[in-house]
Amino acid sequence: NSFNLKDTRLDSVNQRVILPGYYIGTDGERKIQNFYTLEIKNEGKKNEKRIWYQKGLETILKERGLGKWDEYKEQGKYWKAKCGNTEANSDHTCCLYHMLENQPDFRAQKTALEELVLKSGHLYTLYPKYHCETNWIERY
Repeated sequence: NSFNLKDTRLDSVNQRVILPGYYIGTDGERKIQNFYTLEIKNEGKKNEKRIWYQKGLETILKERGLGKWDEYKEQGKYWKAKCGNTEANSDHTCCLYHMLENQPDFRAQKTALEELVLKSGHLYTLYPKYHCETNWIERY
């Protein structure tokens, strides 16, 4: 799953794959952040309906106290979800993806494949793609 700029409605609960995580707030405290919100319609009634929404980048960053939202709105500017550059600018404020990518908890997150392999007790190493000197499979 990837994040969108705005909150996105999920088709089913089975789509919820990102578990809540911790981050260090601007005050230095460890805080929990869930990447989903739940909307309950007709609560307590027979036709009660639960709708899950995946939080968008804007919501995630606002909860963390990041972003120049008010400053940009005053100037009539709006954030882009992706700036199109492979490298971020020096302070990682070029776009929402680079800003979130630079957060310590996102930088330390392993891929689902890596977590699965390590959890089963195996070694996990990535080789540079298509390099004949470092990738043994390219030698044959």
